[in-house]
Amino acid sequence: MFLKRFDSFIKSQTALHKGDKLLVAVSGGIDSVVLLDMLSKSGYRCAIAHCNFHLRASESDTDQTFVQSLARKYDIPIFIEHFDTIDIAAKEKISIEMAARNLRYRWFDEIKARHGFRAIAVAHHKNDNAETVLLNLARGTGLRGLAGMQVERNDIVRPLLCFDRTEIELYAKMHRLDFRIDSTNSDTAFHRNRMRCNILPQLEAINPGFVAQIDDFTRIMADYADFVDIEIEKYLREIVEFSRDRTEIDASALQNSRFARLVLFEVTKRLGFPPSFVDRIYQLSYRQTGRQIVYNDKIVLKNRDKILIVDNKHSDAMSYTINRGLSHIDKPIYLRFEEMDITELNSLKCDKNVALLDSDKLSFPLVVRLWQYGDRFRPLGMRCFQKVSDFLINHKIDIAEKQRTFVVLDANDRVVWLVDNRIDDRFKIDDSTQRVFKMECIGDDNVM
Repeated sequence: MFLKRFDSFIKSQTALHKGDKLLVAVSGGIDSVVLLDMLSKSGYRCAIAHCNFHLRASESDTDQTFVQSLARKYDIPIFIEHFDTIDIAAKEKISIEMAARNLRYRWFDEIKARHGFRAIAVAHHKNDNAETVLLNLARGTGLRGLAGMQVERNDIVRPLLCFDRTEIELYAKMHRLDFRIDSTNSDTAFHRNRMRCNILPQLEAINPGFVAQIDDFTRIMADYADFVDIEIEKYLREIVEFSRDRTEIDASALQNSRFARLVLFEVTKRLGFPPSFVDRIYQLSYRQTGRQIVYNDKIVLKNRDKILIVDNKHSDAMSYTINRGLSHIDKPIYLRFEEMDITELNSLKCDKNVALLDSDKLSFPLVVRLWQYGDRFRPLGMRCFQKVSDFLINHKIDIAEKQRTFVVLDANDRVVWLVDNRIDDRFKIDDSTQRVFKMECIGDDNVM
């Protein structure tokens, strides 16, 4: 009965085929033991992956010994990895739960790639799915979060999502399967345990069929999410332009859209903002030019009729010195340097990311830094000095670009080059030039 349903579920919900080589995540608990037994009896070629997170002293080692005995019982390969989970969680400033999850899946991916497994099988079931939906709801989520766990996503498959916890316990009893009990499962300091031990039982007391109803609900939500993704993409194309280094939102179109907040929810989700930023960014669309919001490594700012979202990667940029003879620097931007004889120069024509200067007119060392108010230079072709700020305004450089614009100065504090824009006329190549100093700003995609 169980195996027939298991096979039917895999066939209808995944792209797996009997005989596929699967890496099975086995902790030693009842769920993973049942998964391994079902897969083995259903004709899949299995190998075990076991993580020892060293969270329960000797219990963790006993779990490992037990899982090794399972590998012998089924006569299959086993992979074991040890993690200093608590130390890693502290270093990365994340919860122990999150650290363990990240470590586990990162290692699974490495094994799969190295040994050619078709997929990674994990033992989540209907109750786990219900807990996930409730946790997502508690933290704040959209339709995808309400859709819960997917049976197959990328390289991960969850064949037990057709069973609830009671059915898994019954299967283990019928087949006399031994398994380990994790003593930390009752520790409600962990959010998922608190949901499992305290909240879910209360909901099941109100409605005994709650887990089954959540399962039905998540499938409907998954269909809704697919539909909304297709529809919202139409509005995104009209209102939002995504590129490698920035996201542009048409403020007027956003204000006039019936689905403005849905559009912004999708934007914030893609860029890693919390849902609370939807309203903040929407309100920014009505603000004056120059108003901005900073979040981690992103800046959201109003620029005329646009909302720009750009990386804040130069927020801590300092001054960096360029000595004669240096070939390149990679901070705060990537610049290449080359000095050559004037006879080696084929043409004075060059792209705006290249500066060709009279080397003898320069006083080294040079310095590169973000431009500052008060910086002045003589743009190539002009006789008068101009403030860098005025140059940027006159050339309609938007606020986002202004915040990421650099200057190169010589040892006498003279602006030599407004990077990616214009060199200073005082350092141009002329009839008396003997040596050429070439600087080239390399975009992120071209850094070698």
